[in-house]
Amino acid sequence: MIDKILGKIKAANSIIIIGHVSPDGDCLGCQFGLKEIIKENFKKEVYAVGEPSTSLAFMGCLDTIDDSVFTRSLVVLTDVANEARIADKRYSKALDIVKIDHHPYSDNTGSAVYVDTSVSSASEIIARIAMEYNLKVNEKAANSLLTGIITDSGGFRYDGVNPNTFKIASFLMEAGANPVELNKKIATVTFNELKIKGFVIENMKRTKEGFVYCYISKETRAKYNVIYEEASNALDVLGNIEDCPIWALILEIDNELRVRLRSSGPVINTLANKYRGGGHPLASGCYLNNESEIETFANDADEYIRNYKHIMNNR
Repeated sequence: MIDKILGKIKAANSIIIIGHVSPDGDCLGCQFGLKEIIKENFKKEVYAVGEPSTSLAFMGCLDTIDDSVFTRSLVVLTDVANEARIADKRYSKALDIVKIDHHPYSDNTGSAVYVDTSVSSASEIIARIAMEYNLKVNEKAANSLLTGIITDSGGFRYDGVNPNTFKIASFLMEAGANPVELNKKIATVTFNELKIKGFVIENMKRTKEGFVYCYISKETRAKYNVIYEEASNALDVLGNIEDCPIWALILEIDNELRVRLRSSGPVINTLANKYRGGGHPLASGCYLNNESEIETFANDADEYIRNYKHIMNNR
């Protein structure tokens, strides 16, 4: 399938790379990394479009293009599980669509779809393709892809990290990626982001079985003067608490509540599916209709932990 996707890229006159809504480091890493690889190796007209990220602005700026560009272009979807998550809805105007992804339950949007759920990031797939097909990778591409790998693997702490992940990281370092500088940039927070993390620590709740969560309303975000993206980055303070294998940050946005859900053991994407979401076994997201639904969601999360503990105790 990779041969088919590369063939379509080589044959296209214009290429548009699109990631998912609310982009993370892996999403933008794929977009910027693949854009540079295509430019470097195939000398094509290529764009990366979608939603920007304030906290990841160091990675670069996305392109702004007219609708007319889509009608003469190949669209490459990267790190996108399903159509609802595609960041630029103009993708349907394209001449053709291909897709490279790593999410479980990824749909088949596109004439050529490659999905590998065994890896921790889609950036790892892009970098592996470059390595296996002897494609040139410049310094910008290498830094973009390594950023994607670092962020989506939790600094090489999550499932999916294997010996090949480190081989690919080494390949990117040889191409010019600087993990020391990248980690500094990834870890940098604004003063207001630090204050909202303090709010999360002070206001987090723990259920009987060990589900830890915190709700951040629009009013709270306004009080601390942080945008949604900055508030959502506070999720990490809830992780790695002893005897609390599932944690979540619940953020009010528009007319619904968006849940960022994580686990250190129990499989949670099925829980996310129940609430209009999905994702990886240990990293997912979903939506609640209103604040009154939080208690129901917490009870369901508790049940997942209870079942997980039962399984682990009877091994």
